[in-house]
Amino acid sequence: MMESFKEKFKIAKVLASIFTHSSTLEENESYHKWINENPEHQKIADRILNQRTYEEHSLLIKSFSSQKAWEKIYPLLNGEKAPNLFLWKRSMRYAALYLTTHDTGFLSYI
Repeated sequence: MMESFKEKFKIAKVLASIFTHSSTLEENESYHKWINENPEHQKIADRILNQRTYEEHSLLIKSFSSQKAWEKIYPLLNGEKAPNLFLWKRSMRYAALYLTTHDTGFLSYI
C-alpha cells in the first residue's frame, strides 16, 4: 500500500508541475508514460488539469477550518498537549493521516 501511495504522490507532483507550466523533461516523460499505462489516467489528468476544477477546489480548501479539524483530532490523541518535539511530531503524523483519510483531496482523483 505504501508503494501505491508513493506512486500516487509522485504523479500528483508531476501533474502539479504540468499545471503550473514548470515541468521538467523528466516529469513530462513520467506524465506521458503514466497516461499511456491506462486510458483512465487521461480522464483523471483532464479533470485535475482543468482550470475550472482547480477553482472549485480552491474554494473548497478556503472553506476548510483547520481549527475544527484539530478539534476532531485532539481527542484521538487522548488530549495530549505534545509537551516535547517527539510528541508534537507524532501528533502531526496523526493529524496528517486523519486529514488524508477523512477529507476529500487531490490524491483521491488518482
